[in-house]
Amino acid sequence: MKMKIKIITKQPRALLDALKKMMDDQELKTWKVDSSKTNPILFNHTPEQWLDQVLLKPTINIDNEYLLIEINHWAHIGEPDDKKAGYVLGRFIEILIVHFQKYYEKIEIIK
Repeated sequence: MKMKIKIITKQPRALLDALKKMMDDQELKTWKVDSSKTNPILFNHTPEQWLDQVLLKPTINIDNEYLLIEINHWAHIGEPDDKKAGYVLGRFIEILIVHFQKYYEKIEIIK
């Protein structure tokens, strides 16, 4: 699945920092920040059925206009199927809507 979340925002760095802080502070109890050799920030949904199955890679675009969330995975586990990726993306959109509305103007799903 190549689906992505594009979060249109005037403050992508602030949004990314707030996401990381809430995960690090365990205020978002079912998410954590991971990293790999090639990706310094990866979001991992921690309930047992999702843990390590689908990783979300945040990237601020060069013009500082949006935060892009892309599907990623651990090399030893392999690419997630569409259903797993869809569920985890949905859970991530849920936290954006519930906790981070003040940071963005619009959320787009890119297929």
